Amino acid sequence: MSETMVDKGLIDAVRAGRAVLFLGAGASFGAKSAGGAKIPKADELKRSIAVRFLEPGYEDADFKTVYDFAASNSSVRQLQQFLYETLTPFEPAPFHNLIPTFVWAGLATTNYDLVIEKTYRSAATPLQELLPSCSDAHHATVPPSCGATIKVRGAASIRVRLRRGWTAVSRAPP
Repeated sequence: MSETMVDKGLIDAVRAGRAVLFLGAGASFGAKSAGGAKIPKADELKRSIAVRFLEPGYEDADFKTVYDFAASNSSVRQLQQFLYETLTPFEPAPFHNLIPTFVWAGLATTNYDLVIEKTYRSAATPLQELLPSCSDAHHATVPPSCGATIKVRGAASIRVRLRRGWTAVSRAPP
């Protein structure tokens, strides 16, 4: 059996709260609904969006193209409502519950789902809290003691005001 090697500098940065956790596609893998359904992977979600909002033939286009065309073909609000209804039933897997046990300099994710937000809400004693914030376009300020949690593509939690670039602030509780 081979042993996984992790750089000591990375371990030290995590222990000191200097690391930024980046969660890309696949980070929500393992999340399930109460009925046991698995959270859709990006390709499945893209196909669902294409089927719901576009004419046949777009199912094999890349995610960004499908998302952009779907938003243009209907509205961003309708697309975000669809994402909300599709993704909110899913709950974090047990391993997701480790994330709030660390202090992060920031969190960044490309995922639309709410797995990380639910993980923090359900944690008995999270070392940080996630605080929704406006995008820089709204002149949001982040106190120096806070690390930013950036939802690169938005999140399903804010149905009406949701846009790409939604951010949340992560800060250590007082």
